Amino acid sequence: MGFYKKTLEEQKYSIIPSQLLKPDEIFILVETLYELPITGKQIRQQVDGIRIGQARTGAQRETFVELPAKAASSKVMLELKEIVSTQS
Repeated sequence: MGFYKKTLEEQKYSIIPSQLLKPDEIFILVETLYELPITGKQIRQQVDGIRIGQARTGAQRETFVELPAKAASSKVMLELKEIVSTQS
């Protein structure tokens, strides 16, 4: 994602707008990469392994906390609810 964002930032100043990379083109390029005859399969396996590792790491970091019933009406929780509802 960082590389994609950097590329988009660099392309903002591109002289020819038709050369800008569009999000749907990324998926086509990734599939083309996975279909390379020699290394495509290995690249896909590595990417899948990274995704699995990230999912496991994320699951291990999550912590569930039981809040008292009256916490839902606290000032902080109401402000949080308002922030979350405006961002969706």
